[in-house]
Amino acid sequence: MQVNRNASASSFGWEFQANAAVVLFVRHIRQASAVRVEGARDDIEIILEDGSRVYCQAKARATNNPGEGSTTRFYQALETLKDDLESPDCDAILYVTNDDHPFGKTYDIAALHEDAELHFSELSDEVQDFVKGRALEAGIKADDLGKFSVRVIGFYGDDESTRRRIIMRHVENFLESINCLSAVQLNKTRLRSQWGQMLQENSSKLDLSICISKKEFIWPIIVEACEVSHDDKFFDECDEDLVGDVLCAFRRAIDSQSERFSLTTKILSDYQDYRRACDGSRSRVKTAFIKDSWKNYIGELGADCLDEEEQRVLSGLVISKVINRGHLIDSVRMEVGL
Repeated sequence: MQVNRNASASSFGWEFQANAAVVLFVRHIRQASAVRVEGARDDIEIILEDGSRVYCQAKARATNNPGEGSTTRFYQALETLKDDLESPDCDAILYVTNDDHPFGKTYDIAALHEDAELHFSELSDEVQDFVKGRALEAGIKADDLGKFSVRVIGFYGDDESTRRRIIMRHVENFLESINCLSAVQLNKTRLRSQWGQMLQENSSKLDLSICISKKEFIWPIIVEACEVSHDDKFFDECDEDLVGDVLCAFRRAIDSQSERFSLTTKILSDYQDYRRACDGSRSRVKTAFIKDSWKNYIGELGADCLDEEEQRVLSGLVISKVINRGHLIDSVRMEVGL
């Protein structure tokens, strides 16, 4: 039997699980409030705004042979999904795999190849009979299959770009759906990596109540949109040593915003109030606002330990980036339902 040469089956499965969680969460993002990987009941749990959950069993094929072992993986998934159905907060159950033949080679469903999701009612009569039979064996009532769907996410290959191409397609489609791709140049690969790391770290939390909120999940988009470098024009009149210190402080501040969108909301609201009371071009008003208001955000930026010049430049940089990306920030919040 040939196996993936880059990783063991278990580590490959962990990687698939985290990347599948990215795809599933962005799919439900407008109705969701949080996601948990390795939750109290299932591999991936999507928590919806009304408190109900979509329970997902993720099973990966690590061999080079599509369909090999797929029926066993499906039976194993049903055992857990049966228990999920008994939870009063169960909105839906989902079997997600990277195998184009999720129910075995006998049932070749072309519509499920590589990247697709089908509800139980969308399966052919033959496949429905197969799923129903296996579900009944697992203790799932036929009426409960109205909550069942199957999802295939292509995820295989030694080359990372090949293995993750479907995941990247979903990331790009999601960013386009919330009007991000046309607004700014985002590092989509780095964003996917950040999401994957967040979800993998979430799976290691012993407290199973710890989830990744929608705000936490979306925040890296704002971080990417507010990316800053040494040659940013904001630093034109700054000493080189100061620039380095402020860049480090900026990254710490923007990465560790525990309330995520609260500071951006405050800055944008304060700026709009200031702008209504001032005359002049947008550029002049922004410059005046930074000069008059930079001290107001030092505490929230965690910059109390910096000297006054570093505080001034750091706060001014954050204000400038937030104002420049204000339309994008508001658009993202609206599109994802924050």
